[in-house]
Amino acid sequence: MRRISRRGYSLIEAAVTLFLLSVITATSVFMIGASSSTGSDAVAQSSADASMDAIVASLAQDGVLPTDPVARLTAQYPDMTFVSSTTASTSSSLVSVAVSNGVAAVAVSGSSGDCWMLRLDMTSGDSNHIRRYVLVPNGSSRTCTASAALGTDTLSSNKGSSWSRPLVWSESSSSLLPSALVYLRADSLSTGSQRLRNEGTGGPSLDAVFGTGASADAYDPVFMQHDGLDYLYVPSLGNYASSPDSSWLDLSQDISLTAHIKPNDWTPASPQALIAKYAPASGSMSYALVLASDGSLSARWSSSLSPSSPIQVSSSSVTPFQDGQSGWVRVKMDTSGSSTATSFWVSSDGTSWSQLGSSVNTASSAPIALSSEPLVVGALSDGSLPYLGRVYRADVRATQGSLVAQFDPSACDATAQNCPGATGEVWSVTRASGGLRATVVSRDSLLFGDSILSIPDVPALDVGSSGYLTILARLRIFDDAPGSLLFGKFAASDADLRGYGVKLGSSSSVYGFASLDNSSSLTQAPVSLSQGNYVTVVLRIEPVLSKVQLWVDSATLSSTSGITSPWPSLENSHFFTIGGSRSTSGVSANASIELSSLAVFDRSLTQEEINRAASEISR
Repeated sequence: MRRISRRGYSLIEAAVTLFLLSVITATSVFMIGASSSTGSDAVAQSSADASMDAIVASLAQDGVLPTDPVARLTAQYPDMTFVSSTTASTSSSLVSVAVSNGVAAVAVSGSSGDCWMLRLDMTSGDSNHIRRYVLVPNGSSRTCTASAALGTDTLSSNKGSSWSRPLVWSESSSSLLPSALVYLRADSLSTGSQRLRNEGTGGPSLDAVFGTGASADAYDPVFMQHDGLDYLYVPSLGNYASSPDSSWLDLSQDISLTAHIKPNDWTPASPQALIAKYAPASGSMSYALVLASDGSLSARWSSSLSPSSPIQVSSSSVTPFQDGQSGWVRVKMDTSGSSTATSFWVSSDGTSWSQLGSSVNTASSAPIALSSEPLVVGALSDGSLPYLGRVYRADVRATQGSLVAQFDPSACDATAQNCPGATGEVWSVTRASGGLRATVVSRDSLLFGDSILSIPDVPALDVGSSGYLTILARLRIFDDAPGSLLFGKFAASDADLRGYGVKLGSSSSVYGFASLDNSSSLTQAPVSLSQGNYVTVVLRIEPVLSKVQLWVDSATLSSTSGITSPWPSLENSHFFTIGGSRSTSGVSANASIELSSLAVFDRSLTQEEINRAASEISR
């Protein structure tokens, strides 16, 4: 075992105390791990970290990494079991360790079957002594051994940097998706850009353009950036979240309404309701918090003695937030005797609050009226005064602070539609019947309604009589309008109907197709799915085999074959589009979807490759 350079060792010496403390921590972790037959992923991670700390501590003591780390660690920690580099870990108390040419590596299995690997290179200079963290998912063919962990040497600077952001290493340490001809990721988009960069082998000539041109237009999808908090995005009229009327919403005297929001415009063209149990159209009005067009806040309610004569009070100051900023807003309505004191509050963090202007006392000889209307976030209860923008949180409290109802988008289920409340209430997301639909944003994505992404026509995106094509897309579907084009190289309104793609079928289904000429096409039976769920849709076209195949989440396969060979060419001059079709006559066949990423391979992927690519694109 060669000695590490004296330059590298000097920093280690300076950190001996820290390493010794780590060893103490390691002992505790090992004892915890040893007490469990299966352990947990958290214990597995801690075992890996503690084992590496112990190896580095031996370097600090001896000046060299141990030539036999198993013996060294076993002597120090007899309650743990350490095995050689080629022996697989099967639990959090069984650690595979290795040292080779100045590189240390460990591998520990968690209770889920996932393998947690850690690698440290001590040979390349003090500044590069960075721990590389790797997750090998359960089911991978890669063994949970330290020898496998030694191969973790091709990591980017932003991945593999912590257990919270490990390199996900399944069948191979290298990702398959960048080898695609086209590889598009919403999380690579720069805010304000009109072009989604192609990270595939086709290069920038296959960048995806928003809408129909370089400038913003009505066909541009909406970039929804995840900023660390899940949120409900409300794009237009007809989109909101609501909870049914219940007795605990009947607050007649003291009430507080709070919303954490990022509106598209803090001074909207018309008032926008943030949270309300208030329906002017039906004359049933209890309470509401509204963002006014001048940036002020207003409270609206009705007295129980005059329920058809609503009262409106506005803040004497405007909100301090600028467009592009999120903020917390609140109104308190305290009814006592013959008046109601209304005060407005703002906060940048939800903890420290400042009053917005002065309190307003309004003569009122009765408490707030009760109503049977639902509690709505993003509009009044009758759908009027629609809000536009992000909602991170909204709640109703008694003024003393007791929580009555709370809408939290992070609690929504996989369909982004059903959301349990904090006090037992149930929220549901209502979506418009057309255009952009409300969604819960949990990752960077693009929202499509009457919008498209366009990739220029190139021969590599065509399918000849002997070519192959495999396309993967990670998306949500919010519509079941038959014939809507999710993605493909096809223009429904053109005379030349040759092409391919995936369309919506009836009853929330999708199907792949290859249109061979103006009169015939090859389609496979529709595959059903749940609206609002993120799914991975895979289309594979194999003209030589006269076959079109479609997978949804790599689990459901539907295929059709039987076209007489040779298969006519699918070559055309159309754009490859996402979210609809584009032709010389305009945009049509739009689909209401949310897209996080898409990859186009100009070859037929094997089943193993499809599974691997689908796993990568779903992260």
